[in-house]
Amino acid sequence: MFVHNGTYEETSAFVHGCDAGNDYCLLDGFREWLVVKLGGYDNLVWSALILYLAFPGHPNPQEACRESPENNRV
Repeated sequence: MFVHNGTYEETSAFVHGCDAGNDYCLLDGFREWLVVKLGGYDNLVWSALILYLAFPGHPNPQEACRESPENNRV
């Protein structure tokens, strides 16, 4: 309802904005939980970490998300 195309980039930007509007407390601890779940990648933001969970083993999860509309839904 709040994102035009519903793409991953658009949706994650919306959630980043919601987090910023809540003094960065909305997702408090979420990134750290993702780092533990993945066993690393502690230099990435949560929106990038989610792609590593969605496309395990892919050399470039950001590109995997853009490859097809089906991948974007993942």
